[in-house]
Amino acid sequence: MNQELEKIIADFESATGYLLEIRDGRPYYRGDLDLENVTEITSLPKDLTVGGYLYLQGTSITSLPEGLTVGGSLSLENCTVITSLPEGLTVGGSIYLSGTSITSLPESLVVGLDIDLRSTGITSVPESLVVGGALDLRG
Repeated sequence: MNQELEKIIADFESATGYLLEIRDGRPYYRGDLDLENVTEITSLPKDLTVGGYLYLQGTSITSLPEGLTVGGSLSLENCTVITSLPEGLTVGGSIYLSGTSITSLPESLVVGLDIDLRSTGITSVPESLVVGGALDLRG
């Protein structure tokens, strides 16, 4: 494991209490990563994989890293500081974007279940968007 990645993991654990593993040279968290109201960090590690859910409501995180993969659902509800989603984002469950400042979706977005776009500035979705469940555009 390289020293830079070791430092990123140590800093993340110190700030959040969650210990990340290394799998295939990438940071990995096996279960649900609940960072709701954690304000000690402003970013997530590049190429992070979360095996379960990722909750980010009320955090100080300003953007999502490229290479982010979430096995469960991703909840960004009412996260007004995050204004975009990274290219290559893959979410096995649902994405909850209600009340965010996000105004567009990346071309390569893949969502296994539902996507909640209520109360966002999103006015269109990419033709290449892959959603395995419902697309909620109400309100």
